[in-house]
Amino acid sequence: MKSKAERLDEAASAYERCVALGGRSFELLMNIGVLRRRQGRFDAAEQAYRSALELDPKSIIARYGLGQSLYRLGRQREALMEFSDALARDPNNADAHRLLAVVYRTLGRIDDARKVYSGLGADAEERTVSALGLGECALAADDGATAAGFFQRAF
Repeated sequence: MKSKAERLDEAASAYERCVALGGRSFELLMNIGVLRRRQGRFDAAEQAYRSALELDPKSIIARYGLGQSLYRLGRQREALMEFSDALARDPNNADAHRLLAVVYRTLGRIDDARKVYSGLGADAEERTVSALGLGECALAADDGATAAGFFQRAF
């Protein structure tokens, strides 16, 4: 029986063969991006998402996937641009808001991260993510007491 990693690689390779044979479609490229990202092959995922965006430059999900891949490649400033673009097209995308806050925090832009986290909270999961993120921002600002309060709120 094949492992999950082997099955992911087999599926991505099959999609890549389809693209190589001229079957270049947005859906195929997105599937390659998702599978390669799940494998941790963020460079290959980046290429697939960029190709998908050539076919549909307005795709929020492709921008989001590209942003995730760039973040994992350590290219936070580029990821920031992709998440910002996704949010300009869909201001209610909670996942893009969360990752935008993480990128801000990684770049040391704690006040910007704090603003994004403060805007989350439509449901219980978002409120938890918001409290955890605000707690991490407080820790980054050496404010342990405030961080403890946010962490308690999260749990």
